[in-house]
Amino acid sequence: MTENALRSLTISSYLLGTRTYYVIQHSDCGMLAFANQQLRERLHSETGPDASHLHCHAFTDVEASVPKQLATIRNYPFLTPGIELQRFVYDVGPGKLREVQEQGARAKSLSS
Repeated sequence: MTENALRSLTISSYLLGTRTYYVIQHSDCGMLAFANQQLRERLHSETGPDASHLHCHAFTDVEASVPKQLATIRNYPFLTPGIELQRFVYDVGPGKLREVQEQGARAKSLSS
């Protein structure tokens, strides 16, 4: 999760009164198609400048990335206390939204 996203959540929380956030990843995500180092090397070779400082937030497991994002949000000190976090993965193929269980349990379908 980027600083810009956390900034937006903070503004929404304090200025707009938002109390529930939805973290929704999706299957077939392009972020699964590369590794950070691989992209850094390609950027450097194709553009010239050093890209070693870039972190593009690539991941290898869509469902596992959701709890990581939740942890980032929960640990961010500028959100109002007591916000509710909902967590899902949207399965692009069948067009279904699945809730992600936080304790590592597999997701359950929310649509039939």
